[in-house]
Amino acid sequence: MPGLSRTPGVLGLLAWFAVGCSFDSSGNSDVNNDAAASTPDASSSAIDASSAPDAPPPVECESAADCQTPPDPCHLPGVCNLTLNKCEFSAVDCTSEDDACNVGVCNIADGSCEKFPSFEGTTCQSPNIGSFTSCSFATPCDLAGTRSRSRTDFTCNTGSCDGTTTIEVDDCFRLGGDVVGDPCGPDTCAACGTCSGFSSTCDETGSCSRSCMRDQCTALGACVTVGYTIAESCTRMTDGDTCPSCGGATCVCDEGSCTEVDPGPGG
Repeated sequence: MPGLSRTPGVLGLLAWFAVGCSFDSSGNSDVNNDAAASTPDASSSAIDASSAPDAPPPVECESAADCQTPPDPCHLPGVCNLTLNKCEFSAVDCTSEDDACNVGVCNIADGSCEKFPSFEGTTCQSPNIGSFTSCSFATPCDLAGTRSRSRTDFTCNTGSCDGTTTIEVDDCFRLGGDVVGDPCGPDTCAACGTCSGFSSTCDETGSCSRSCMRDQCTALGACVTVGYTIAESCTRMTDGDTCPSCGGATCVCDEGSCTEVDPGPGG
C-alpha cells in the first residue's frame, strides 16, 4: 500500500530485506571454483536501520531542541543522542489498529493510522460448533444411523474475519432392544370369519377371528413378517326365530330372549 508506514518499521524492514539480499551471478557453475562465487554476498545483507524505507534520515543535533521537528508525519518529536550527536525519533504508534486480520500502519501523507490486511487465509476466531442433531435412521429397523451439526470456521479475507459454514456428519448407533417389535410396515388382515360362539338360540352377539400379517423389527435390525390372529365381536338378528326354551307351545326370539307367543282369543 503506497504511502503507508508500519510502525515501528516492520513493513519497511521486510521490504528492505527483499531487496537487500543478493547473489553474485558473475561466477560459472564449475564445481572447482571458489565456493564464494556461488554463495550469497554476506556484506550485501547487512542491516542499516537508517536506510530502511520507513526510517527517517539522520539529523545531527547538539541538544533536544534540534530534534523537535520530526522528519515526516509518521514520526514524533525526538531526543538527541549526545553520544552519536544524532536525533532519535519515535514512530507514531498505530498498534490500536491491529486486530486478527490487520496490522496498523501510518499514512505518510498525513500521519493517520490505518488498517493494513496482513494475515490472509489464517484463522482469526475460534470456530462456532453447533450441537449434534438426534440420530436419524434410514428405516425403522436400522441400528446404524447418522447425526449432523453445523460448524463455522473463520479466516481472514482482505482484512475481514469471514465465516464459512459447513455441515459435519457423524455415525451414531442404537441397541437392538430399542427397535425389537417396532412396526416396519402396515398390518394386513383378512376378512372376519364366521360369526359364532352364541350362548343360545336367541343370542345375537358372538365372535369371529381375523388372520393378520405384521412386519416388525428384530433385535438384529431386520424387518420380518409374522402372522397373528385377532378376535372381534360380531352380531346377528334373531328376532322372530323359533326357540324351544321358553316352555310354551310357541316361542320366538325377541331382542335376544326366547319369548312365548300369545296365542290370542281362542288360541
